[in-house]
Amino acid sequence: MIRVVLYQWLEDSLSSGKKVPEDLYHLKLESDKSSSDYISSDEETPKPKKRRSSSPDELPHTPSPKTPKAPSKDQVTALQSSTPYNPPNLNKDITQIFGKLINIYRALGDDRRSFSYYKAIPVIEKLPFKIQSAEQVKGLPGIRKSMQDHIQEIVTTGKLFKLDHFETDEKVKTISLFEEIWGVGPDTALKLFEKGHRTLDDLKNEDSLTHSQKLGLIYYEDIKQRIPRHKAQEMELLLQKAAKDVLPGVSTIMLNK
Repeated sequence: MIRVVLYQWLEDSLSSGKKVPEDLYHLKLESDKSSSDYISSDEETPKPKKRRSSSPDELPHTPSPKTPKAPSKDQVTALQSSTPYNPPNLNKDITQIFGKLINIYRALGDDRRSFSYYKAIPVIEKLPFKIQSAEQVKGLPGIRKSMQDHIQEIVTTGKLFKLDHFETDEKVKTISLFEEIWGVGPDTALKLFEKGHRTLDDLKNEDSLTHSQKLGLIYYEDIKQRIPRHKAQEMELLLQKAAKDVLPGVSTIMLNK
């Protein structure tokens, strides 16, 4: 025997996460449109009767399911992506300043301080709220007292005096400039500064530069230019083909620095 149920039964089953009883949703039909649809060939074929549509009063009453709250744009994006959901950075004013301090301390050869800011940034980036006071970050991993003071200064004034001082300091500015040369690291940049060099022109006659560093100095402006995305994609395809010719089956991925 074929039973017909209201579509509401399917909606309620999906909403509850399990199959709900069919009795309240059973739709009784007083006549059949065709005997071949409901009876076997051995039975007597009844004469077709005019189907009478059921009025709304005759249909069983079923409660309407609650309308779920619409997901936010970020939640929809997360569901569509195969990667874990990453909340937006609500404290960019802090993390951007800390990022600059990472590069400055690295240029000065102070790896300990550079690494401390490096560890703090992802902790702050993942906070689900906008920091209004340093009290909100007490006890968080990697956020010590001195860093809490920096955070309080940034949220209060919108800037950090230490960073302003560094950005006007001749030593920091010169070392940061030299580190932008291809092949020049913090130690070499510091040595060049200590030799009295202050500009790129000062380095043109510096004998201690290696061959690659001299090329980096010659092509300084070219190397600093950003490569258009379509050019980068063309290079990636070229490198992938070359890599597979050398080692079939190898996967090559171009990373952005």
